[in-house]
Amino acid sequence: MDQTIEWYIQRLESVRGSGEAEIEALLDLSRALMEEIRFDEAKSYLEKALALSIAQPYPSHQRDIHGLLAFVNINNQSLDQTYEHVQQAIALSLDQPEHLLEHFATLMIVLIMTPPDAPAHAYAEALVEELRENGMDQVVIHQMIQMLAETYAMKGDADHAIAILEAEVDRADESKWFPLFLLGTLEVGLDRFNDGYRHLKEARQIASDENDPEAEVVALIGLGAACVDSGRFENGVRYLKSALDITRQLSDPELEQVVTGELGNAYAYSENFEKALETYRRLIDLARSNQDTEAEMMGWANTGNAHRDMANPAQAIKAYQQALNLSRNLSNPFEEAEILMQMGQAYADNKELQKGIKHIEQAIPLFSQMNEEVEIGDAYLTMAEIYGEFNRIAEARDAAEKSRQIFEQLQMHDLVAFVDEVIESLK
Repeated sequence: MDQTIEWYIQRLESVRGSGEAEIEALLDLSRALMEEIRFDEAKSYLEKALALSIAQPYPSHQRDIHGLLAFVNINNQSLDQTYEHVQQAIALSLDQPEHLLEHFATLMIVLIMTPPDAPAHAYAEALVEELRENGMDQVVIHQMIQMLAETYAMKGDADHAIAILEAEVDRADESKWFPLFLLGTLEVGLDRFNDGYRHLKEARQIASDENDPEAEVVALIGLGAACVDSGRFENGVRYLKSALDITRQLSDPELEQVVTGELGNAYAYSENFEKALETYRRLIDLARSNQDTEAEMMGWANTGNAHRDMANPAQAIKAYQQALNLSRNLSNPFEEAEILMQMGQAYADNKELQKGIKHIEQAIPLFSQMNEEVEIGDAYLTMAEIYGEFNRIAEARDAAEKSRQIFEQLQMHDLVAFVDEVIESLK
């Protein structure tokens, strides 16, 4: 048995019968088991914790337990039980917006995985309206509306997603800039650029008219991102530079940091890599000044990407190494795995096959810890492509077959077909 799990079990045994301490030990053990992807065992301990928290009672623990049980049941594909637990978690979070939004996000997963006539859909929309009528903070309502609209868009019901946000715009008594911003951003993401661009410009104008510079910056970021995504790079850069000017007038280094990152990406997408590197350097300096390690990590990772695009793999590797060190300082396994993947490809670009494969292999157990099966499949596919470039056909076919098996289990038929083409090219 894993030593960490054994430690949690021993701790649990030492506090048996001690009320809240036993519940907390059960919760800690359950979380440790979930990190090890041992969901059935975690569920058993969580159910014991729930029974104790109801008997005592401890409502805050009940909320956390219901939330964890909802997550466990999602991973076990038990959607009815997920729905029941997330309803309970939400009911116990109505006076705590942070927890409410967390559990509402879990509810959105249920919506994605269930048909439109499932009870969870009607419940989600009715919940938002009930909270609105009961005076819930407008910021929280907007965040819930945003999640709801994005969820329907992901399900392919773009018209319903847009209708939700249009209703929010019509309902707004005061400033409409934020619901207009949400609507425009969604429309751009749904390839309805003209409508989205119009709504984002309207949001920017309202923010300017109301003398709300922070809101105007957000709208300008939206306009810049929309233009860049649609290939209108010069316009995108222009909007982002305008946003940057406002942040400097505000003397807001954190907001300046956000805009600087977006501007760097705009330069990179437009293949103006020298300007991208210059801007990412500024982002890294701002992030250090703001003590924002995650933003600094992303600055170095994007620097590596720009160097790769410029066919400078040695410089890319140096930048990725900085990003990798920061990801480990943050204990961020997903970003660590993503950066290892990027480093592996950079080493391959640099004609260092073994180092390239080694870094990608190091990413796979990290993805496995987080149950990121798609990412594991992609890692094996990347290994296959790298081996193929070095004419290591046997290793390439073996990695491709592993990738195909994962995508087939996930019923991702388009990716299976793509891997089949890769395998065929290796004959």
